[in-house]
Amino acid sequence: MAACTSEDPELFFPLPHARPQIRHAKAVCAACPVRLNCLHLALGHGLDHGIFGGFTAEERRGLVRHTSSAGTANKYLAARATSSCVAGRPRRPPRRR
Repeated sequence: MAACTSEDPELFFPLPHARPQIRHAKAVCAACPVRLNCLHLALGHGLDHGIFGGFTAEERRGLVRHTSSAGTANKYLAARATSSCVAGRPRRPPRRR
């Protein structure tokens, strides 16, 4: 069921400066029905390379630092995994009026 099964696995292990490749991998993850399972797998096994569930290794480390309990982590991940930044588009701050 994973969207990445039809992609080259190398896509999900880009060099740190390969921004177009990272955006493409995140776009594949954004359309994936099992992206949260993938992300939980990467977090649970301490995978420190590659893109899993739409998150780079650095982003996953940030998730671990900012979430202290499993419940908080699940709520945060669910909100973040459905945000536009997962698809490689930066999230804009809200406009002030």
